[in-house]
Amino acid sequence: METRAMNQIFPGDQVFATIENNGRVLATMNKSDFASKDDVVRVIMAMAGRWIGVAKVSIRNKSRGWTENRAVALSCC
Repeated sequence: METRAMNQIFPGDQVFATIENNGRVLATMNKSDFASKDDVVRVIMAMAGRWIGVAKVSIRNKSRGWTENRAVALSCC
């Protein structure tokens, strides 16, 4: 029986991600060179630039057919 982990990213998977803060889209990306969801979050947060507060990161793995939303927070300095 094959066991497959849910919501994982594998090399070559096509990933679309957005980050929003107070309804404003700070950054979007569409790439296929990630090894994990943490990599996606780190890159999209860097792309978003400087902001303070709580934002929503949406990660869609087009290759495997799932979407995950998570909250991220950034405080000043």
